[in-house]
Amino acid sequence: MGMGTSTFVTRWINFLTMLLAIVVIIFGVWMSTHHDGCRKSLTLPVIGLGAVIFLISVVGFLGALKDISILLWVYLISLFIVLMGILVFTVLVFIVTNNGSGHSVTGLRYKEYQLQDFSSWFLKELNNSHNWERLKVCLVKSEDCNNLSKKYKTLKQYKSAKLTPIEAGCCRPPSQCGYPAANASYYDLTFHPVSPNNDCKRYKNSRAIKCYDCDSCKAGVAQYMKTEWRVVAIFNVVLFVVLDLITFFITPFIKELKPQFGFAAETKTLQWSCLFPAMWAWMLGEGRRTVCEVACTYNKVALRHMGGGPRTFPGGVNKWKWKRMHEKRARDKQKRLIEQEKQLYEARIRSHIRSTLSPDHRSAATATHRPLSPNDQIKALADRFVKEGAQDLWNTNDGPLTPNPTPTPTPNLNFRPKHSRAYRSVPEVRNNRVGAHKYRFWRKGSDDSSSDESESESENENELSLKTGSSASLGEYDVKREKRVVPKPSEEVEFIRRELIKRKLRQIEEQESEKQNSHESILSNTRFDESGISPQTIKALSSAGYVHMTRVQEASLSICLEGLDALVKSKTGTGKSVAFLLPAIETVLKAMTSNKSQRVPPIYVLILCPTRELASQIAAVAKVLLKYQDGIGVQTLVGGIRFKVDQKRLESEPCQILVATPGRLLDHIENKSGISLRLMGLRMLVLDEADHLLDLGFRKDVEKIVDCLPRQRQSLLFSATIPKEVRRISQLVLKREHKYVDTVGMGCVETPVKQSYLVAPHESHFQLVHHILKEHILQTPDYKVIVFCITGMVTSLMYNLLREMKMNVREMHSRKPQLYRTRISDEFKESKQLILVSSDVSSRGMNYPDVTLVIQVGIPSDREQYIHRLGRTGREDKEGEGILLIAPWEKYFLEEIKDLPLQELPLPGIYPQAKLKIENSMAKIDNDIKEAAYHAWLGYYNSIREIGREKTTVAELANQFSESIGLQRPPALFRKTAIKMGLKDIPGIRIRK
Repeated sequence: MGMGTSTFVTRWINFLTMLLAIVVIIFGVWMSTHHDGCRKSLTLPVIGLGAVIFLISVVGFLGALKDISILLWVYLISLFIVLMGILVFTVLVFIVTNNGSGHSVTGLRYKEYQLQDFSSWFLKELNNSHNWERLKVCLVKSEDCNNLSKKYKTLKQYKSAKLTPIEAGCCRPPSQCGYPAANASYYDLTFHPVSPNNDCKRYKNSRAIKCYDCDSCKAGVAQYMKTEWRVVAIFNVVLFVVLDLITFFITPFIKELKPQFGFAAETKTLQWSCLFPAMWAWMLGEGRRTVCEVACTYNKVALRHMGGGPRTFPGGVNKWKWKRMHEKRARDKQKRLIEQEKQLYEARIRSHIRSTLSPDHRSAATATHRPLSPNDQIKALADRFVKEGAQDLWNTNDGPLTPNPTPTPTPNLNFRPKHSRAYRSVPEVRNNRVGAHKYRFWRKGSDDSSSDESESESENENELSLKTGSSASLGEYDVKREKRVVPKPSEEVEFIRRELIKRKLRQIEEQESEKQNSHESILSNTRFDESGISPQTIKALSSAGYVHMTRVQEASLSICLEGLDALVKSKTGTGKSVAFLLPAIETVLKAMTSNKSQRVPPIYVLILCPTRELASQIAAVAKVLLKYQDGIGVQTLVGGIRFKVDQKRLESEPCQILVATPGRLLDHIENKSGISLRLMGLRMLVLDEADHLLDLGFRKDVEKIVDCLPRQRQSLLFSATIPKEVRRISQLVLKREHKYVDTVGMGCVETPVKQSYLVAPHESHFQLVHHILKEHILQTPDYKVIVFCITGMVTSLMYNLLREMKMNVREMHSRKPQLYRTRISDEFKESKQLILVSSDVSSRGMNYPDVTLVIQVGIPSDREQYIHRLGRTGREDKEGEGILLIAPWEKYFLEEIKDLPLQELPLPGIYPQAKLKIENSMAKIDNDIKEAAYHAWLGYYNSIREIGREKTTVAELANQFSESIGLQRPPALFRKTAIKMGLKDIPGIRIRK
């Protein structure tokens, strides 16, 4: 490479370095224009670094342009110093900013930071009063906190916003203080802070104070500085790599420049030319090869490679890697050979045992083709490894130390192990084909009679048929001869066993007597006028026909009137609504008598329930009890009604008792409709159907609502079923010293109606439902039936089918608008000779009088849901019946309700004319309804763990369902839906293109 080429390359590389310096300066100018005065701490260092690199590049460019070696070496030394400075600064930045990851808060999309989590350098700088006063003035001038109310106009937007660290730390109190937010810039500080954190006391709603003196604000500033420094550090890393590469490439060209300062200068230049490339090679990890290339010599000519390079092998590996790789392959090959020899030796052992046990072999060729003995195999293996010309030292006594004893052959020897157990039969595999003979393996849980039969059958089979494998090769020699003898129990054990049987019989008798007592009456002897409630409420109860309390009302009313928290479990249809409405009315009366001036009219009682229909029913019962009370209003907040209509009704009409569903109430709270301020005066919280509200579907909404309520309140939870998980989660709502009232009792049935079940193929369920309904209509003139289906769309399909069959039916599910659902619910309450086809929206708390039959088509989601569905009949001491219709693959659900008195019904005979009529009616239904029912059916059973575990089975069952409803082929799923359900690439599932 000539002199001109070296200077040309050096000039252009330095020109690129100048452009890089200009980029650094532009980055610093951008930082100064996009940050205010508080956030320009790194602007001047970045601009200064760009200016220094620019000056150094100019020096290098002039040195290459004029061929001045001294300028080029000044350029190299300066560039090395700059690189070391960048490296040291970057390392220090990463060390200082290593801590402070932040803490996630439930319900917030941003993290909160604590000052003690950051490094000591941040603590020292931010706790310095002079530094913090200067930063606080900048924060007040920036008005970041004042702009929050403009950015987030509603409370819902503010709670779902992703705030910056400074906004989260300086503009709001820490979340652990528990202050409720009225809007983005105002918090209600009248509440006593939950946490002892001093920041809770430092926060003020004033624009000039906020939380600027809080440790959380300092932590937010530290996190912001950490982020900015990390950006600069990453930029420095990129800059370091680029400058390093430039220096590495430019050094060989500088070595070739002709020296202009005589022999001494030339010698000194060559010494530097050795030093710097070695230093760069060490920094870049080039190792010994690069150092050797620039080995120090004091000759006048610089050494240079003339081509070639280290020898490489296939794959780019060097000689040593190649050697190690082949050594490893040789070792692996040797291990495989040894393993094969071992398996071959074991096979020879088995063959030897087989040949010694049966000298008369299957074929006549055994005389000339006998199996190789183990001793012969060892000899053959030794011959293989004897080198040519070596002395053969084989000894015939070599081999196993104790040779296997050869038993005397016995004629007609049966090689089958004679187990006294039961076996399942599998075909013998010979020559990769399935043979006709079958062999038996033990299966757990089978009886001995089947094993005896199989043994008697096996004795008549061909004695020459053999099993394969080690157990079969040893024949009957690996079988235990003696049967285990069970010791006889002692007299003490027999006595204990008899006592346990007597105790169990006594418990069964007690349970039967309790069931008979429970069937007698749900009313108690206590009258309402003896309970100490207001005379107007007693008058309303008398006019409604209520004189005596039910058992749940008698057990819970005194506790609730004392102001204690309570968790109440009672059977369906026993008056739970009145049990919590009476204490609610007394709480409102007591609160209205205390003459406290309120800015806004408070809501004293909040009742949460899972469905709209149940909320409307509770509100109707409350209005009956408030018939003679003046000034007390009851309002409902449920879905299906326009938001502004609800808001206008709450503002214009009195509302001391609010009955709501969790979703709609949360919408009003988050949209700042003013209801959150009214709930600050709450005295009582009631959760009806608490097990459903505290389940996974509603739990998050209920937790958010409870967080917005005052802590000093009374909480009541009512339900017919309270599982252990719900009992544990109820601590989120109830106080620790709450009372637990159980009027069901251990071992009693939650609903005392006649229960039975039918097991039939799934494709015949529609025919069986029609048959059951026809039989019930003939037997019960004033019939009223509820047919529960698994989903809303399956409910719609069942309704359309029964309507085509000319039956008097109505439908109720969540896809219908609220006005329609309210109208159908009222019609079903008042009518007779009517069938209601419903989803689970009617399964909880709904008081439909005189329901004579409940049919459940398909398994419910759990045991509690089954009980709540069944509780729609047999209410108020009236008779009722429940039938569960399931498929054979759904029988596992019977284990969950085995403690209930279910009886299996025989399958009724269905006439071919009725079957043909149902098929014709199904053909008239729109295909869109059928496809929606198929998708809903597939989604429901895919979500059940016991069934959805096997995706292939679910797909097959869904295809059978599609055939039973008259679809020629299964409808296609969207690709995203199939992926989410885990049904992609499952046979039988069609994907929509």
